Amino acid sequence: MDQSNLKKQNIKEIPRWLFLLIFSIWCWQVFCWRGDAVKVSHLQIKSILFNLSRQEWLEWGSYCVKYNNTPCAVDVFSRMTVHFPKNRIGLLNLGMASAKLNQCNKALKFLNQYSAFGEEDYESLFWKGKCLQALKKNSLALEALYKSLLLEPKNESTLESLVLFLLDLNRVEESLSILGAIAKGEPNRYPHWRKIQGEIMKKYQRPALELSYQGAKKKASLRLPQLDGKNYWVPIRLHPEAVPEYVLLDLNENETIFSKEKLRYMQSTVQPKRNLASSKERDINNNETKIDFIQFGPWILKDLPIQTCKDCRTTFGRASLESFEVSEIDELGVHFIVLTPL
Repeated sequence: MDQSNLKKQNIKEIPRWLFLLIFSIWCWQVFCWRGDAVKVSHLQIKSILFNLSRQEWLEWGSYCVKYNNTPCAVDVFSRMTVHFPKNRIGLLNLGMASAKLNQCNKALKFLNQYSAFGEEDYESLFWKGKCLQALKKNSLALEALYKSLLLEPKNESTLESLVLFLLDLNRVEESLSILGAIAKGEPNRYPHWRKIQGEIMKKYQRPALELSYQGAKKKASLRLPQLDGKNYWVPIRLHPEAVPEYVLLDLNENETIFSKEKLRYMQSTVQPKRNLASSKERDINNNETKIDFIQFGPWILKDLPIQTCKDCRTTFGRASLESFEVSEIDELGVHFIVLTPL
């Protein structure tokens, strides 16, 4: 074959190779973007030839988020902020995407810019808290996560991150108190919160303390956060290995009151362990009785006098706290009550 014929043959092959190239690119687009491949391709081509509008950048970025393509989200929202540096939605998404890639310093920069142009929301505070936690800035991380939880108590990611973070800091009862507050004292009714409680109990195995315990240089304290503006929740157990139950701490009441249903249920969880039940059935039917053993936060209370009633809310009153110093503090954007043994 002479040179001219070879050249003609190569020219004839160009359309076929061009078709294969375009087809391959299109298959990749469909693989990445599925039903949105046409829209994304249009935005990609247009961004090369023209300047995209604010809405078009946001639309493109939303496809990256939709298909969990975090590097794409970082790239698109980074390019968007060059053209629209004060757009809060772009800054928030860029901060969140950077945090997901563990680019925490970069993420905090954009999340702080987001909050500088308006109010913070639970999402920005959550990711700010996660990044600060990764950077070992524990106090700032806790403040951000607490604020996020206060803004959106039903957000499971924030709840799980906060309680497990507190657990890592050995603030176990505080993490349990948060769980009790969010679940209104009944985490077992909610599968996700029951799972979190199970994670806590896997990591948490330590003996309860006698109130006279002097082994530590500094006395242990129990910090209870007030997440709804009025209530504090205390984790209690009738046996150190039992799953915690949650009761209200009511400083306006003097007596400690147990509903008979709650007391029977708690006793049923420890009945297989002989001699560990806190009181007898006949005592429950009386209006006044005593609980022989109860773990209150990290401490053991013995011979605790209580009143029982059929249809009432279980609460711990002030009379049960005679062995504690009670103080209140505002910290991390949250109001706490602090109990310290005298």
